[in-house]
Parts: sequence; C-alpha cells; structure tokens
Amino acid sequence: MKSKLIITNVDCIYEHASDFPRTFFIELTPDIQRRIKQLSMLVKLSEVYNIEEFHSCGFWSNSESDMLRSKQASTNDIRSTLAQHQTNVECPLLSVQRDTFGWTRSPKHCGDHMLLMTPRIPIDFLDKNDSLFTNF
Repeated sequence: MKSKLIITNVDCIYEHASDFPRTFFIELTPDIQRRIKQLSMLVKLSEVYNIEEFHSCGFWSNSESDMLRSKQASTNDIRSTLAQHQTNVECPLLSVQRDTFGWTRSPKHCGDHMLLMTPRIPIDFLDKNDSLFTNF
C-alpha cells in the first residue's frame, strides 16, 4: 500500500462565515489508510452512524492557489504553499461512516457554530490505484 494525497475544499456550517480555512491537505500513509478501513468496519459491525477520533494530521489552510488545482504541482510544492498559509484549528476529528470518511475541526477560539468540514470521501478511494483525490 502506498501513500495517497487528499486536497479538498473546506466548508463552514455557519453560512455567513468569511474568515476560515478554505483548503485541507493530507498525505494518507498506509497506517492512516488501515485505520480508516478499521473504523469503517467497526461502524458496520456496531451498527452506528459514524465513529470519530482525534486526528491532527494534515494542513488546514487559507490558501486557494491555482497551483493546488494543477496536476503538475509536486507534493512538496503543495505542502509548502499550504504550510505558509496554515491556520490554527482545535479539536481535529477524523469522522468515518460505513462508506465515507472526512475531517471536521473548529477554528481556534471558536465554538461548534463555526464547525469546518471536508467533503465526504468514498472509502473505496483507499483501494483504488489513484494516488490523488481532489475536490474543489
């Protein structure tokens, strides 16, 4: 199993929010991929809606650079751009459902009314040969 990259937009549940991270980037190591699959299986076996656990990997960034959408951009270029515009967030959660997973967080010093979410990503992405998932 090889590492996979996820670069995706971020949504805020407060519709009038304007100053929040717009992009999420994470490199899913084989260990993280295995953990997501384990949690998905636990959701199915336990017959619960989802399982969430603290997960502080990845960058939450204000960057909306066109370079992020470029298929030619290197992983290091993307990581560097996002790190330059990284924002502080609290309570990082990986949320896994039966067939999807994603991340949620709150901006630093904000409550749940400013919850940030990535789009749901299909679990089967982890089994495909694709090494990059983007959603803008």
